[in-house]
Amino acid sequence: MIIFDSHTHNTFSHDGIQTPEEQLNTAIEKGFKGYAVTDHCEIEDSNWIEVCEKNIPLSIAKATEFKKQYADKIIISVGAEIGGALFEKEKADKIIKENNLDFILCSCHNAKGQHDYCQKNYTKEKDIPALLRNYFEILEESSRVCDFDSLSHITYPLRYITGNYGIAVDMNQYKSIIEKTLVNLIKRDKAMEVNTSGFRQKIGVSMPDGNIINLYKKLGGKLITIGSDAHKSEDMGKDFDRTFTLLKECGFDRYYYYQNRQPKEILL
Repeated sequence: MIIFDSHTHNTFSHDGIQTPEEQLNTAIEKGFKGYAVTDHCEIEDSNWIEVCEKNIPLSIAKATEFKKQYADKIIISVGAEIGGALFEKEKADKIIKENNLDFILCSCHNAKGQHDYCQKNYTKEKDIPALLRNYFEILEESSRVCDFDSLSHITYPLRYITGNYGIAVDMNQYKSIIEKTLVNLIKRDKAMEVNTSGFRQKIGVSMPDGNIINLYKKLGGKLITIGSDAHKSEDMGKDFDRTFTLLKECGFDRYYYYQNRQPKEILL
């Protein structure tokens, strides 16, 4: 099993637990082909001033150092997970332009001007369908206009709505806009991430699940990245075996990682 984990966080992320050194050592000890350092770059909220403005340059510098120093042992993609790029597009474009990045994840963790979806009390949320409609609209526009390589965990709010609160969601009502998002990715040669973190959380499925992965394949999608979304060393590469099986069942025979913003394939 060849593992390249394209979504990891260390202590340069506001919620990271593992140090960059622990992250590197874990990947080498587990025999990974490589991993991407994608620390949080939430550019719309207070995390930008309090955390990201300071830590993202440090994260990139450390990953670049490791990439050169350990090139004979492991492939490291210097990256970032840019959240809220649609809301602060000029700032996002500036970050990308000023840094020599291998890989950029595009994420949406919150509606404009609001807290992260993980912080909401969904038993008190009056209109969950409207909240999800707004989320998928943000994602669709982001997939159409933002600069990135892979669109991350595209069913993110379900991690909390369904996973933590046990609230069932009829995803058929969002199929049309999700399909538009996937078509945008295909037209722009952008990847869709399969995020494995759902397997180890209450939701119990990857993000997105097999239904959306199948739809992406049916529409002609080819570029898939896989990320553990690990915030601690033990989760790096976790449930990749289950994800490989799922991808094969959906008709995929390879996945990708990125170097210098270009996809590199790994056969399943």
